[in-house]
Amino acid sequence: MAFTKQEVDDMKLSIQNEYVMLNRVKNTLLVAITICCACVIAILFMHNSSYTGIWKTIVTVIATISGIFGAFGILSYRNGRKHVLKRINYLDQNK
Repeated sequence: MAFTKQEVDDMKLSIQNEYVMLNRVKNTLLVAITICCACVIAILFMHNSSYTGIWKTIVTVIATISGIFGAFGILSYRNGRKHVLKRINYLDQNK
């Protein structure tokens, strides 16, 4: 089944938009992982110092939240990349 020119153009535009969104997800993922790593390092340094109580709790909560966002970002990026590749293959098969 061959696509019409309009359908091919729509599919290409859709693939391009999904690729832009994948780049945004990747950038957000890198930020979340960086924040999580910085918070873990801060927790390790606070463990031996006099910074206890509320600061350690705040940094732990931030590390946990950014770690969760990082995990969701990894899953989202992986699944999105698979979906874009499937659409590209589908478009190439039906030209």
